[in-house]
Amino acid sequence: SFPAGGDYKIEPNFGEDKPLFALGVGLAGIPGLNIDQKTPDSDIDERFAEIGTTDADVFSLTADANFKYSLFSIEGEFDYRRIAPEESGLPNKVNDYGVRAQAGLFLMPDFIEVAARYAQIWYDTDVAGRDTTWQLTPGINFYLSKSHKYKIQLDYSFIRNEFTDSDDIDENIFRAQLQLYF
Repeated sequence: SFPAGGDYKIEPNFGEDKPLFALGVGLAGIPGLNIDQKTPDSDIDERFAEIGTTDADVFSLTADANFKYSLFSIEGEFDYRRIAPEESGLPNKVNDYGVRAQAGLFLMPDFIEVAARYAQIWYDTDVAGRDTTWQLTPGINFYLSKSHKYKIQLDYSFIRNEFTDSDDIDENIFRAQLQLYF
């Protein structure tokens, strides 16, 4: 990433006496992606299967905003993905959209943070399969070194995959993570 002005540096989650506001935009394209030859490390192969294709042009856009001040942080994200299959008889373009909002609040400065995240994806309804997926995740973080170097994260995610033509599928995920940075 290249800064538009000033020095580039990663800001920690820990708020300072001044507010921090950041915006970001990213674009990516993969023309002629053939998942029989190369499968990306994501769930795009599942989406290709739902569409009924193995070969398509893929375009993605993401935009996000982040605000941090004192003990509070909030961020939001918008995602768009277009898959254009190359085979005839399939939809000309498949458009999927997603959003994510996340907030955190320190209960004990630089040590204990409670956080919550909501994410949702709206899948193109011209394709059979999932219509919407949404996720709600509350969690707690323990910053053992009062930084991101040594951290314990505990969270729970409820994920619902909604289908028009079949029953919804719910997932419950409990996660404990130890992060060591050296």
